[in-house]
Amino acid sequence: MRTYKAEGVFMKALSILLIPALFLGCTSPSPKEAPAAAVKAAPAEPYPDKAVCFLLIDAQTGQIQKSVNEENCQVQRPACSTFKVPLAVMGFDSGILKNESTKFKWNGKKHSIAEWNKDQTAASWMKNSTVWYSQMLTGKMGFQKLKTYLRKFDYGNQDISGGIKTAWLTPASFTPEEKGFSLRISGFEQTDFLKKLLYDKLPATKRSQELTKKIMFLEKTPKGYDFSGKTGSGYTDETLKRRIGWFVGTLTTADRQYVFATNYIDTVDVENAEYGSRFAKQLTIDLLKEENLW
Repeated sequence: MRTYKAEGVFMKALSILLIPALFLGCTSPSPKEAPAAAVKAAPAEPYPDKAVCFLLIDAQTGQIQKSVNEENCQVQRPACSTFKVPLAVMGFDSGILKNESTKFKWNGKKHSIAEWNKDQTAASWMKNSTVWYSQMLTGKMGFQKLKTYLRKFDYGNQDISGGIKTAWLTPASFTPEEKGFSLRISGFEQTDFLKKLLYDKLPATKRSQELTKKIMFLEKTPKGYDFSGKTGSGYTDETLKRRIGWFVGTLTTADRQYVFATNYIDTVDVENAEYGSRFAKQLTIDLLKEENLW
């Protein structure tokens, strides 16, 4: 299986990736050397102020159909709420989640996201990306079982030292005494995991994988294709000015199945911006349109 592990410290890897890949020359031809019309301007950076990764892979052949910045797709970044996908498989496989209607009671603590302020089922947990439901699930599962599943699934760096209720989260998602930020995964690792899930090849029951795919379903595309996925949002810094955005999932046409992973981080400070996952999802749709898949 094709697996990529980040080398060195996370921020060191990011700093390397943010070195500009292209430098323009300091001289240009004189009018005698070339007509002015022949001098072409460098193409504009399509994603300014962001380090973007995008992978669209034919799940049947394993071939990359489209990619953006594959080097970024090898860097492990915090899983954020994309971790809900393997966590759902774990929950169903372990029996903690009986089906998509398994309900956890809201404890009455107010959250800024209104949809979280009520009881949740497994289906609404995935749809609303409800953090407290994930934390109840990992708490019921316990450290050792969670660690075992991550190893069996070969999921990212398998590091939950940041806490069983916070390891996949980033600043603003946990309290100062909690560590968080430890469970990381790359774009390539996301697509490897999704391929196994798509074909029920994870070391878990088929039913657990089928139920997970059921609650991941989002919509039919304008072309009538099945579109499933999970977003994830976070920050790379404690000032909450540099976002992480994820969107991962599957697309099934009449004769093809694809897995995709989109990720980006801000490379400059952004004030009062929307969640990073929204840009990641829209970017995915835009790139699928370029491939005539939307």
